[in-house]
Amino acid sequence: MPPRIDLEPYKGEIIDLISHKTTHEDIIALLQEKYQILIGLTTLKSRLREWQCPVRTQKADIHDLIEELLPRHNTQDILKILAREGTPSSERTIRRVRADLSIKLRLSPEEREQQRDDIEAILISESIISDIEDFGRRTLHRHLRAMGQFYTEKQISTIYRLLRPDVIQGRLPGQKRQRLNYMSPGPNDVWHINGHLKLEPFGIEIYAAIDGYSRFIVWVYIGVSVSTAVSVKRQSLDAFAAYSFQPRRFRSDRGTETVLLADTQYELRKLGDPSVQINDCYLYGRSMDNQRIEAWWAILSRASTGVFRDFFWSLAHDNLFTKDCIPDQISLLAIYMPIIRRRVHQYTVHWNHHPIQAQPQRPHVIPGKPNMNFYYSDVPDLRCPIDTDPDSMSEQAQLFRHLQQDVEGWDPDEYLPPSTLAWCQQQLTEIGQQLAGMPFNPEDPNPGLIGDPRAPYRAVYTELRARAFAHWHTGQDPILSVYTPPRGAANWRPDTDVSGVPES
Repeated sequence: MPPRIDLEPYKGEIIDLISHKTTHEDIIALLQEKYQILIGLTTLKSRLREWQCPVRTQKADIHDLIEELLPRHNTQDILKILAREGTPSSERTIRRVRADLSIKLRLSPEEREQQRDDIEAILISESIISDIEDFGRRTLHRHLRAMGQFYTEKQISTIYRLLRPDVIQGRLPGQKRQRLNYMSPGPNDVWHINGHLKLEPFGIEIYAAIDGYSRFIVWVYIGVSVSTAVSVKRQSLDAFAAYSFQPRRFRSDRGTETVLLADTQYELRKLGDPSVQINDCYLYGRSMDNQRIEAWWAILSRASTGVFRDFFWSLAHDNLFTKDCIPDQISLLAIYMPIIRRRVHQYTVHWNHHPIQAQPQRPHVIPGKPNMNFYYSDVPDLRCPIDTDPDSMSEQAQLFRHLQQDVEGWDPDEYLPPSTLAWCQQQLTEIGQQLAGMPFNPEDPNPGLIGDPRAPYRAVYTELRARAFAHWHTGQDPILSVYTPPRGAANWRPDTDVSGVPES
């Protein structure tokens, strides 16, 4: 079976967060946003027990708990989370914590003027603007709030309009999409999955699952292979391992990449309910009708990935990129894969914490934040538990390990062969020194090298591309090459026949 998620490099940080009374939910969100690591509550609690980390008691410092929750949650959400965590509190206590942190809801004219200066100073910082340019006003507000900057949405958007009118103009509403009425009885009833291939002409593919009820993004994968059955099966098994449950049903279009996933979903569901049929746990439909995930792709493209799509097409137009040219491919992937992963994961965390407003004309819409409706819903959770304990000898645990072994040979994080990636990283270090006097690291890029935000890091790309061509023509080691996606699913012959599953 594949190695379990390695949390040892983050053990000290996690234990420190626990000691400061950080909630488990916020630790999970931090690991996803900061390190792109997806784990579930069961995995986190299990690891804390292994580390013999002291468990919070009901008498833990409620002040610290509230302080950790304030950046991403309003008062009612905080009260709900604390109650579920076994540390109930009151609005009065939350107000007292805000006062202790000097978070004022009413300011004098002098304080408001100083606050405007503070907001402007944050927004004009090049390192921040490079990350927030494609954010809408609500996402921008949540982004700054998560940084500990407690300003109102109106204050931030007013100042940002003055600073970047070009960006605001580019975000004016376009044609409204027609939305169908969508109804779901509860979280984990249906996970909608599909791929986002707008960046596929440049070697970068995205795949995600969204919970139909809560609109919580269950997982998002950014890599070089989402169109293979091996990849999709591995993604789903990693999610099952992280959460220790599966949804009641999946919904996707009838793509060849979903055959192994449908078989996996069905085989695991059967052990929990022998009477279940494939139609009970997997739904097919047209891609355009899979509205939950298709709607999110449109939002993600506008908020995060659209700028890269336009920039990459401009490179192709200027004869600076051809997909079947290896130096072009490795140069683009070495620079932009880590950057896009970071941005998409960052936006996913923002999305999972954004408030969905009640809509009087659409009463079926579930208001609230996706993460609250996923983890702390007031309606029954329809999840189907899975025994993912690596030491368990239950029939389900053994089946789960067997399914994992089928795809253990594929590393979902790899996007370039190790020798090629190491060569690129060395070149980027030198290029950063050459252009800005400091190494360039795509995992944490120097904002001073971004250049035009609509053509981010173009100078770095063109220089790495030139070096890649020069090295390629020498024929010297390392021989530059691209990653080969996982294949062979056609030979596996899954037990489940999905050809008869009707579209719905």
